[in-house]
Amino acid sequence: AQATVSTGAPRPGMRYCQQLLSGDELDLYFRVLDAVLNVEPTITETDFDRDTLSRMVDYVRADYPELFWLLGTDTLTTTMIGGVPTKITLTFRYSPETADLDAAQARVESAVQACLSGIDPAWSDYDKVKAVYDWIVRRTEYDLDANDQSLYTVLVDGRGVCAGYAKATQYLLNRLGVPCTYVTGTVRGAGHGWNLVWADGAWYYLDPTWGDPLFSDGEQNPDYVSYNYFCVTGDELFRTHTPDDLFPLPACTATACNYFVRSGLVLERYDYGAVLEILRQAVAERRDASIRFVSAQALEEASYALTEAYKLFDMLKEIDGGSGVLDTSVISHSVDEELNIFNVYFTFR
Repeated sequence: AQATVSTGAPRPGMRYCQQLLSGDELDLYFRVLDAVLNVEPTITETDFDRDTLSRMVDYVRADYPELFWLLGTDTLTTTMIGGVPTKITLTFRYSPETADLDAAQARVESAVQACLSGIDPAWSDYDKVKAVYDWIVRRTEYDLDANDQSLYTVLVDGRGVCAGYAKATQYLLNRLGVPCTYVTGTVRGAGHGWNLVWADGAWYYLDPTWGDPLFSDGEQNPDYVSYNYFCVTGDELFRTHTPDDLFPLPACTATACNYFVRSGLVLERYDYGAVLEILRQAVAERRDASIRFVSAQALEEASYALTEAYKLFDMLKEIDGGSGVLDTSVISHSVDEELNIFNVYFTFR
């Protein structure tokens, strides 16, 4: 089981892993950070074991997504005298961007400003998180061929994998003053990365990669954004995601910043009128619709009514009203049984 810790509010001026440290370990953390900032090839320590040094590197990487040139570490060697370890040397592995790091950082900053220029610093944390999330999802193509695991490819080239999505999100939110960190783990046995974010006074999990789903034919709808994993609780996330035990995580229990809760899209049971109103609003805004039900039974009842009993077809005809805004002959939907969500994808004329 993943260890949890009651971290409370983030400590001002400190990153997530940093605030878990003190004393000699905190000093080591900063020495690792300085080494990477200066693109030093190695770091040598005399007072720590191999595991502690490696953990500090992992903590720095989790806390500082802007260190995109750090790809990882290659070798960890121990110098022995008379069978007693005297020093440990860790070799860093850097990306080709270090050849002209100033230019690479300028390209990243240009993309960052393109995002931040559309966000008012006075907005609530929720609105800032949603704006960054939408920006990342809409402009990024999920690309398994992207070898880069940093924020660089996502921000500069508009493509990447889960690590890039999450690290870009983390960096942008940190720049906006919204504490956010990078969490790794597995989903269905495969490695994955997502975010932990402090929004409007509580911790939440956020998975921007899963906001940008691939459809069955492998094509992405550039206008579609899924909010199924937008500011969810630990209970909700852990139904599909299993975090690593690299560092303890807070018990995320708040729901106020969940997209469905915030948007009034949670229904206790299937109700024709309530579903109709949600769909009508979505069509008015020319976007797809998602409805979350509080239980699996409520979702099952809604799915039967909407699909087996053809109520969804009736609703779309009623919403369109003969205006021709919708192609009511094409009805696409999906169900997320993990989170009890029913999705409707409209075809606009």
